[in-house]
Amino acid sequence: MIVQQVNFEKLRIYSLALELLDLIYELSSKFPRDEIYGVISQIRRASLSVVLNIAESQGRGTNLDQRSFLLIARGSLYELMATAEVAKMQNYIDQKTSMRVRELIFPLLKQINSLIRY
Repeated sequence: MIVQQVNFEKLRIYSLALELLDLIYELSSKFPRDEIYGVISQIRRASLSVVLNIAESQGRGTNLDQRSFLLIARGSLYELMATAEVAKMQNYIDQKTSMRVRELIFPLLKQINSLIRY
């Protein structure tokens, strides 16, 4: 059986967002359990929001609708960046890991901004 891909699944930006999501879930699984409703929840929801809003933007009929979802994805990236900084301040992640997260975020920001301008 051949499984077809939907257009958004072929986008590099979608693949990058999934890679970032996977990293965030891996990292946050090591955070203290008392953060389950705090930092863990927040950082996971922000990373998931990026993936879902990129996907949803591609399913919208107009450029204005697409732009709206991409703006939400971009905002979620900024939220993710801030939450990762909190995790670093609380020593849940180290400087090297924080930089790894940022190295995935910035290319995504650049691509989302390009799509918004397009």
